[in-house]
Formats: sequence, structure tokens, C-alpha cells
Amino acid sequence: LASIYTPKGRQDEKSGKVTMELPAPLLFAFQEPTQTALSERLPIESWQHCIVSGNKVLREIPPDKRQRRRAHDQDCQFVAPPIGGIGSEYSIDGLIKIPNEPAITLKFSIGHLGGAGDGIHFVVRANGKEIWREFVPSEPSWKEVAIPLKEYAGQAVLLSLAADCGKAGNNTSNDYALWGDVQWVNQVDSK
Repeated sequence: LASIYTPKGRQDEKSGKVTMELPAPLLFAFQEPTQTALSERLPIESWQHCIVSGNKVLREIPPDKRQRRRAHDQDCQFVAPPIGGIGSEYSIDGLIKIPNEPAITLKFSIGHLGGAGDGIHFVVRANGKEIWREFVPSEPSWKEVAIPLKEYAGQAVLLSLAADCGKAGNNTSNDYALWGDVQWVNQVDSK
């Protein structure tokens, strides 16, 4: 049996019918959402890793422990965005229950091991809706990010962390992305 997750939470009607207001995201989950406590690192290394182009999954990438790195005193997930034109991404996706906290914030760091490429767009989506995007030019960099998620507090969402192949979409020379210490915090001021 599958459960349906709506913005109001899990729906397990015995009649086989679920009533909901549209538009709303529908998630058909064949497992329970992962729950992670505040300030505990999200297990993105075990989430689904895939190459996406034009919002379609082209192929899944098996988890590889070599993608785990230590940088700037943080545990990081290392990804190499694909060549494939604008809209081609390396996406890390997980069905996760966001803690029901008043000022819930997704906190993480992004890094670029750049060189000759044309930079990387880092993107975060909740249920397919883009909630944050930042372009990082092709040079070594490291930055902390905090995204308020109050509107998703207490909900199960499909959270996606994506990195694309830059402005031109076909120059990935040394465009290597790092996602560091991805975690929930209850942070009133999320600068």
C-alpha cells in the first residue's frame, strides 16, 4: 500500500479516496519520510542521487562513499554537475519530515572547487517548487546559507538539492560542487 502526502500530512483513508484542495503537490511514498532532529546532519548521502534534464530523471547515480569529503571542517557531499545544457542537474532528493518548529530553517554550506568552468547554480526545491537558487562563479568558494521553511513546518516534503552545469550549460571544467553540513535549525534570524 502507498501513502499519499499532502500539505496537511499523511492521508491513509481506508475507503481509497482522499479529498484535497488543488493545486497541491502529491507524493506517492512507498516508505515513511526520514525524520531528523534539529542540528543533526541530514543523511543526504543515502538519498536518491540522479541526473536530471528538463525536469526528467535521466538516470540514478548509486551512492558512492568517495563523494563524501571533509572541507572547511564540515562533512560534505561532493557532486559533479552533468554536461547537457541549461536545466541539466545533479539532484539529491529525499522524502523527509520537516520538524514542526516555529522558525524552522534549512542550514547548509555550499562550496565550489572551481577553475576553468562557467560556474554552478545551487538550487533547493520543496515538492518540486524552487525555493532558493544561487549562482557561484567558477572560482574556489565557500558560503553558509540559511533558508526559512516556516510554510513547510511539520510536513513531509520531497526536498531536492541540485547543482547545474552553469550559465552556458555545457562547460563543466572543474565545476565541482559541495553541499556541507545540511541540517535543520530553529533560527529566528536566518541571515
